[in-house]
Amino acid sequence: MKIVIIEDEEEIVKILKLTFQIRWPSAEILAANYGSKGIQIVEKESPDLVILDLGLPDMDGFDVLDQIRAFSSEVPVLILTVTNDEHCIVRALESGADEYIIKPFHQLELLSRVKVLLRRRLMDSEEVAINVGPFRLSKYSNTLMVDNRRLILTNTEKIIMSHLLLNAGNLVPANLLAEAIWGHNYTNAKDAVRVHIWRLRRKVEPNPQTPCFIVTVPHLGFKLALS
Repeated sequence: MKIVIIEDEEEIVKILKLTFQIRWPSAEILAANYGSKGIQIVEKESPDLVILDLGLPDMDGFDVLDQIRAFSSEVPVLILTVTNDEHCIVRALESGADEYIIKPFHQLELLSRVKVLLRRRLMDSEEVAINVGPFRLSKYSNTLMVDNRRLILTNTEKIIMSHLLLNAGNLVPANLLAEAIWGHNYTNAKDAVRVHIWRLRRKVEPNPQTPCFIVTVPHLGFKLALS
C-alpha cells in the first residue's frame, strides 16, 4: 500500500506516519510539504490514498485537489485540516474529496475512516458492471456512460450511483447511502450526502436545477427515475 501525505506541519506528518506504520507496517508513505510537490508525487506514484491539508505554503489546498482530480478520479483523497467552516467542508466535497477530518484529530477515528476508503477502493475492482436504462457503470473504473456521454465519477459518486442503479425506481434512504460511503451514519452525514448528490446531478442531469433522473424523496432519500 502507498500513501501520500501533503502537509507542511512536520509534527503532523510524524504522527500520521507513525499511525499508519503501526497499522500497516509494510506501507510506503511519501510526504510533501508543498502542494506543487505533492501533485507531482501523486501523479508519478499512483498511491492508494492521499492525505491533504488545505493550508499549504505555496498554493491553496483546493487547487491541489482540483489538479489531482484532473488526472485521477479514483484515488481516495482525505482532507485533514484545521478549517472547520461549513462552506469549506461543502466546497471540498463538491471538488471531489472523499473524506474531511478536522484537526486536532483522533488517531483511531482517522484509521477507521481510512480503512473504509481503502475497502471501497478494493470493492471497486470486484463489483460487476451495472446496466440500467441509458446508464452503464464501468466495472473497473469510475466511468459512467449516459447514452453516448462519457462521465468520470469520483469514488463517492460511484457508490451513490451504483446504489441508485441497483434500486432504480425505488427509494434509497439517505442514511443507507451514508453508511455505504463512510461505513456509519455520522452526524450531518445526510447533509454531506446531499452535497455529493448535487455534484452528481451536475454531471448526469441535462438540467441539474430540475433533475429528471436523480429525484429527491423529501425527508427520506433519493431514487433513480427512468421514465
